[in-house]
Amino acid sequence: FISCIDEINTFVWSGNEIALQDLINEKTVSEEVALAKIYANENKRDEVEAYMGSTFSYEGELYWGIDRLDHLELRLKALGLKKNLGANYISERMKTNVSDNPNNSDIKLEFYPSLNSPYTSISLERIKHLQTNYPIEIITKPVLPMLMRNMTIPRYKAKYIFKDTAREAKKYDVPFGKVISPLGKPAERAYSLFPWIDKKGYGFEYISRLMISSFREAEDIGKETYLKKLIEDLGLDWKEAQSHLDTDNWKEVLENNRLVMYEGNSWGVPSFRLIDGQETYTTWGQDRIWLIEEEIVKRLNKQE
Repeated sequence: FISCIDEINTFVWSGNEIALQDLINEKTVSEEVALAKIYANENKRDEVEAYMGSTFSYEGELYWGIDRLDHLELRLKALGLKKNLGANYISERMKTNVSDNPNNSDIKLEFYPSLNSPYTSISLERIKHLQTNYPIEIITKPVLPMLMRNMTIPRYKAKYIFKDTAREAKKYDVPFGKVISPLGKPAERAYSLFPWIDKKGYGFEYISRLMISSFREAEDIGKETYLKKLIEDLGLDWKEAQSHLDTDNWKEVLENNRLVMYEGNSWGVPSFRLIDGQETYTTWGQDRIWLIEEEIVKRLNKQE
């Protein structure tokens, strides 16, 4: 397959069905041989604990898709295996510069986090960077964690997520690793205060502080003493907050957020929806924040 991949790729994406069929006729083996090969490959996949396609495996480390090739390239370079040290990285991204950054715009960025997402926890600084550097409004729309929506995650997937988050955190120079999962009652208590806090204008700051506590400082965000201090640190009144603590108003808010997130064909967190007038752009993943920034810049450049 590797020897034919260039041809296959060309034929598939150019719609050349005749050439593709000729290649199939030339290279196709018996069903018995094909099934044996697939079975062996599936065993190898399970052995390295890869849980999806387009994953590279090298010496005990997994690289899921092109978004992780930079980690593989850095590792190979560290081993002295890069043939031309002066050459650009294969996976290097291009960056568009804003030609004249205006002081204001109508661009809004909806941010969909969940309190139990390691990936979301390492995205906070970069999201704040967008708000600091561009005239956009960030609207925080939290959703319930997958594991609190009767969904399951296999052990090997959870293991990969934590390993991958750790190396991504290192790449972006943000802390990660001192973890206490907020699943269950802690998350529910924290979420119950969100609608009130968001109306006060501190939605993003509140969610950020909760996630930093859970994934960088190993704090129990469900404790009343913790929540009281956080509320007061935000400059809000704890007595007023107590009238919202442990109520159920947040459930409808988070469910509506999930439905809007799904409308954009995003199912994971963090997800993003960029709104510019009637135009919307959706994507998901902390490794797509660069793409969100590209879209913001494109829209700002159009306003000139």
